[in-house]
Amino acid sequence: MKLFTKLLLSSLTLSLASAASLNLQKDQLQLREETITLSKRFDNATIVYFLALGNSTCGTTMELNDFIVSINSEQYEGGSRCLEYVTVSYEGMSSTGQIVNECTTCPPYGLALSPGMWSSFGLSTEPSVIYGDWVFDS
Repeated sequence: MKLFTKLLLSSLTLSLASAASLNLQKDQLQLREETITLSKRFDNATIVYFLALGNSTCGTTMELNDFIVSINSEQYEGGSRCLEYVTVSYEGMSSTGQIVNECTTCPPYGLALSPGMWSSFGLSTEPSVIYGDWVFDS
């Protein structure tokens, strides 16, 4: 009987210790709420060099060293994308620029980069066409 009582007490002690451990773990858990925004990435897109000077179709003034982008007509959406930002990636490097112009000669999903943004990838004006990835910033 003593052995049975000892076993029962040991089992009960173990159960209480496990329950206390579970409550402690439960108290340590924290719930966090996050908002995740997904954006479509445009891979292997045609990206061209353009000489950005003067007034843009979005109503801004373009300077040579600005990090600005002209976006293809389809995604320009009549100007609704004006002043949004995109991040362009090429050969492991990334650069962010602002949409200020429509590129009427760019193919679907294509972009044209200003000299300032183009040179951020270590490129001269030749080649004047590269293929890279880009995404709208949120």
